Amino acid sequence: YINAIVSAEVTAAENEVRTFKGIKEDIKGFIDCYEGTKLKGFYEIGVAAWKDFKLKNHSLSFRLDVLNLTDSQYEIVSLYPMPGRSWKATLSYEL
Repeated sequence: YINAIVSAEVTAAENEVRTFKGIKEDIKGFIDCYEGTKLKGFYEIGVAAWKDFKLKNHSLSFRLDVLNLTDSQYEIVSLYPMPGRSWKATLSYEL
């Protein structure tokens, strides 16, 4: 049999996000400066499927992930868009 999972992340309301705006110097040294920014809500759905194989005293696993399945365009930090749909395949072998 093949294992599978579907994951979803939903942020429906606008969020207050602290975005980096520069560096300010004071008596104690450098301090990061942040400014609040409102960003739109977003959702992201991912799916994964994997298969485990037993080989004598070892194991082999193959996993395929699809991230951002719906190719949603969103930002977590203002003006830095997150990647669209992507794929990831993993092959692992345990001794």
